[in-house]
Amino acid sequence: MKKKVLLLMACFTALILVLAACGNDDDETAGNNNEPTNNAGTDNGGNGGGETGGNDGLPDGMYVDEHGNYRFTETRHISVALWNRLDEVETSDTDWAHWIQEQMLEVHNISVEFETTTRWGEGGVHSVRLSAGTAPDVGYTQDMNMVRTLGTMGGMINLYPWLQQYGHMFPHMYDLATEEYIYWELDPVAEELWAITGRRTNLGIPHLATFIREDWLNALDLPIPTTLEEYEATLKAFRDRADELPGVGNDVTWRVITQHADEEADLEEEYEYRQLTISPEDIIPKYVVGLQRTTGVYDAFIPHNISERERFMTSFGYLANEHAAREMMRVFNRWFNEGLIYQDFVLAESVNEGDMVRLGLVGSINQMWDQPFRPADGWTRVMRENIGVDANWIAIFPFENDAGVNRKFTGGLNDRSIFFPNTNTEVMASLLYLDFMSRPETLDFLQFGFEGVHHEILDGGLFGVLPSQYWPPEQNMSGARNFDIIPLINGVWFDLVDQDRAFRTAALAYPGIAPESIIDTLDIIMENTYIFRPVNVRAIDAEEGRLGPLQDLAFQMFDRLVASPDVNQDNFDAMFDAEYANFLATGARAIMAEREQAWIEMFGDVDNMPGR
Repeated sequence: MKKKVLLLMACFTALILVLAACGNDDDETAGNNNEPTNNAGTDNGGNGGGETGGNDGLPDGMYVDEHGNYRFTETRHISVALWNRLDEVETSDTDWAHWIQEQMLEVHNISVEFETTTRWGEGGVHSVRLSAGTAPDVGYTQDMNMVRTLGTMGGMINLYPWLQQYGHMFPHMYDLATEEYIYWELDPVAEELWAITGRRTNLGIPHLATFIREDWLNALDLPIPTTLEEYEATLKAFRDRADELPGVGNDVTWRVITQHADEEADLEEEYEYRQLTISPEDIIPKYVVGLQRTTGVYDAFIPHNISERERFMTSFGYLANEHAAREMMRVFNRWFNEGLIYQDFVLAESVNEGDMVRLGLVGSINQMWDQPFRPADGWTRVMRENIGVDANWIAIFPFENDAGVNRKFTGGLNDRSIFFPNTNTEVMASLLYLDFMSRPETLDFLQFGFEGVHHEILDGGLFGVLPSQYWPPEQNMSGARNFDIIPLINGVWFDLVDQDRAFRTAALAYPGIAPESIIDTLDIIMENTYIFRPVNVRAIDAEEGRLGPLQDLAFQMFDRLVASPDVNQDNFDAMFDAEYANFLATGARAIMAEREQAWIEMFGDVDNMPGR
C-alpha cells in the first residue's frame, strides 16, 4: 500500500505539470471538455453551451435514425478501458468485445477501441495513464479517491453540465442506474460530478456471509449457532474434538481442473495434482484473514439506533466507529489467544485460505456470500472430492446487536466510478456508449451469453448456467456475468425489476451446488440488511491524501491488537486506547469533524436527513 501511495503522489505531481502545459495551449479544442456546446463532442468545440444544434435540439452532426437511435453522421472514435483477469485471452479480444464494437458502429456509428487494465491495482494503472495524457476516453475504477483528487486538479471532465443539457438522450443509462447513482458523487455546492457511479443489485452487493461446515456440526451433534456465544462455543468444540471431524489429520491429494479446451478430452488428463500436508495442529477453524473479513462482528457492536449523521461521520474507513472497533477487536483477540482462528493470518496470502478450504481443513469462514460455491474456484467441489459428498457449507449469522437483532450494514448499492479524463474530446459518444451498455438486450447477452454454450433456458424463463470449463476461451467471461466489461451494473440486471426471478436464476448458476443452498444463503444475507441513504455534501478537504494511509493504519492496528503477543484480555483496553488515539491524531479526528460540519451546512443541526 505504501508503494501505491508513493506511486499516486508521483502521478499527481506529473499530472500537475501536464495540466500546466495544457493550460497554456490556446488551440481551438480548449474548453471543449468543461461545458457542453451546440457542437458537443466534436474536435472543434468551445466554451459556452446554452445553444443546441439545428437537428431538433440535437448536437451538431447527429440525427435520429428510423429505429430511434441517436447516430453520428460521421464515424466517431472512442477508447474504453476494460478490466482483465483472463488467462487464455485478453478481455479486449473476446467475442463479447467484438460484438460490442460491431453493435456500436451499427447503432450509433461509433468506433470503439478497447484497452485492458489489470483488475487488481487498476487505480494505479489509471493514475499513470492519466498523468501521461494517455488514458482511455472511458475509464472505471474502484478508487473514487483518485478520481476526486484528479478531478479537483482539472484532470477529469465535469459531467454535470453535460447530463443537465443532454441527459434525455441516455434513457437506458438513467433507467438502469437511476439519478440516485448517476449523481451519487455530485458536489451540490460546486455542481461538480467527476464520475458516474455504477449500481449494484442485491446479488451484486459485496455481502459477506459467515459459513460453517454442516458435516462438522453433524459429526459432533451440534446445533447451528445463532448467537456470538454459541458460535464461539462451536469453534471451541471444533478445536477440542478435531479428531472426530471428517478429513482432519489426513494427508490429502487434491486436484483441480486447470484447463479443458475440448469437450471430448479425457478429464483425467486435464487434472493438475498437488500434494499438501498439514498437521492436526494447523487445523484451526478460521474466521478471519484480514480486517475486511470482520464486518459481521463489527456490525454487531454498532448501536441499533445509530443516526445517519453519526454513520456519515464514521463511514469513511475501517474502524472509525470507536465502540464497534474496540469490542470487535476484543473478541478477535480472545479468539486468537484461545487458538480459534488461523494463527498466521497476518502473514498468510489468500491462496492459503483457498488451499485449506479445498482440503477440508477449515470449519468456518467469513467470505463473499457465494465464494464457497463459485465453480471456477472449486472450494466446495474440490473439498467434496477430498472429504466426501457430505462436506458442505451453510450460511449463518450469529451476531446480535444491542437490540438483539442480527443486523448487517452494507454500503450503498453503489459500485465503481466511471470517469472521462480531460483528454476525452468525444463526450457525447462516450455517454452513448454507457447508454448502449445499459440496454436490457445488451445486458442479457453479455451477462448470460449464448444458449447451449453458457446457459440453457428453463421453465419460467430462467437461465440455467452451464459449466464454465466447457466455454471456448474467446467466450470466457472476465468476472462473473462479464463484470469486467459491463460498466454500470454489478449483479444480474433484472434483479432490479424481478428479484424472485433473479434469485431463482442465481440458484441455478452454481453447477454441482443444490439450488436450495444458494437460496438459503441469500435469505440469510438479505435478512435485516440495512443500507444507509447516500449523503451528498461538499468535498471533505481533510480526506485528501489521508484515506489511503488511514486504511493502512487500520489494518496494522487490527493486526497488532489481535495477534500481538503483548496484547491480552487484561490489558486490551489500555492498548486499544493508545492505538486509537494515534488513529485519531493521524487524520481520523479531522475527517470526522469536517464531515460533521459539512452535514450541518447541508441539513442543519439534525441527526437524520429529511424524510426519516
